[in-house]
Amino acid sequence: MTTADALKSLKKIQGSHKRLMKKIAASSDAYAKSLIVGQEKLMTRMASMLAEMPADAKIGTRLAWYTKNMDSINDALIESGYIDASKAFVKDQLTLFRHAGNMMSYGGFDDAFTSVPKEWINYIQNRNLEYFKFLGTEAVMKLDKTMMEMIAGGYSRSAMLEELKGVITGSYKWGKKRGLYEWHAGTYANTAHHKSYQEFSNMMAEQVGAEFFVYVGPVDSRTRNFCLEIVGQTFSKIEILEMDNNSSGDVMSDRGGWNCRHNWAAVSGEMHEALKNASSEDIETAMRGGKLPGVPQPIGAQSESKRLDLWDWDRSLSKQEAQAFEYWMDEEPICSAMRILDRGGKIDPEDMTHIKNAYGMSVRDIQKQLDLIKKAIDRGEIYKAEEGTTKLWRGLKNLKKADYMKLRGSSGNIIELDALSSSSFDKYIAQEFADEGKYRAIFEISGNKTGVRVDNLNTWEEMEVLLRKGARFKVDKIVETGSSDHDLLTIFMTEL
Repeated sequence: MTTADALKSLKKIQGSHKRLMKKIAASSDAYAKSLIVGQEKLMTRMASMLAEMPADAKIGTRLAWYTKNMDSINDALIESGYIDASKAFVKDQLTLFRHAGNMMSYGGFDDAFTSVPKEWINYIQNRNLEYFKFLGTEAVMKLDKTMMEMIAGGYSRSAMLEELKGVITGSYKWGKKRGLYEWHAGTYANTAHHKSYQEFSNMMAEQVGAEFFVYVGPVDSRTRNFCLEIVGQTFSKIEILEMDNNSSGDVMSDRGGWNCRHNWAAVSGEMHEALKNASSEDIETAMRGGKLPGVPQPIGAQSESKRLDLWDWDRSLSKQEAQAFEYWMDEEPICSAMRILDRGGKIDPEDMTHIKNAYGMSVRDIQKQLDLIKKAIDRGEIYKAEEGTTKLWRGLKNLKKADYMKLRGSSGNIIELDALSSSSFDKYIAQEFADEGKYRAIFEISGNKTGVRVDNLNTWEEMEVLLRKGARFKVDKIVETGSSDHDLLTIFMTEL
């Protein structure tokens, strides 16, 4: 392996880790929303409970009443949906396990020889769920202590409701803070996912006999000094086990410590040796997703004389066009809105309010960004593989059952894209995108005629090729697979 090849692989691993971070953040955000809903339900239950408390009785009578009814708090925890939300969050860790297999391939290993025993996956998930239950018990204890202190302190019923609202939902008269569940369980969410991912990855690495690992993850103002000193570097497992992060004794599993956003990724011995010859500047460039010197070269010949090769096209982009691509690739709300407009739909008013508040953009502004992208890809390079058949992949997740069944019966049909769509010339990327929900699909496209390369602009290393609205494909074959938790269609198509 050459140093240039090793740097390309490092860039892919870091890009894959960015996508992992995105998945973890999305999962944690969904969990946080569930916790907020649970807090509101808990508050409603406690308010109902307080309504039954003797209002004017002496403290001793009120304490006796509360002691008799304190089991109601445990019931309220269950009724609020906290346990169910935690179960759903832990189940999300299956997507991390699949992501780990893909990252192994970028490190130079055949992920077909890596797996994690179902018993080990169940053990990690059950361990995390038990810890979330423990955090729920801590929350109940805090709530119980608050109730006892208020009763003993002679609080009025209205004063108790006001205090409970603050403790449970985080809404105080003086301001807002994290609520009861958010404080106890929310702070552990990211740590749980990152550590579980690392344990999945470590087991896979052990199965292929990996001896070397690269430390990947963000470099920003939140990065610990320990992580900052080693990010982007490769080490042997022996060297890692001898490290001290001043936080925990197991750097291989815990990395930088509590809430660490970094991970170890297994790399081949060849890649480890090749990266020794890379300059610190090139490693830094690879880690931030920048353009590496001399790689990659433009792929294939131009399909039209007016089209520019990848790098000339890149230099031809105006500032406005470059900004439009940033919105498409990095800002999911705007990307989704562009696709809705491209298919002639109307953006949901609530989503439009969020976009206006977050980005200061109107519907007309979003349409302008879409038009800039279309104008730019009109002069871009049609993707052609360096060798073999040109193939593209596109993954879809969380499909509705009706849409899934429609695709399932589409063999021999002609499919026409109704909006600008992303695809990738790396099948692992499509697999990562199709990793959520009961119903999923992966399209394998042969004979690309209109898809334009934009991967040089994508810092997520998604090897992106944009497919134009109106592109037509014939469905050649459909293969249905899946597991106990999902159904998957692999749809083989040829562009017409």
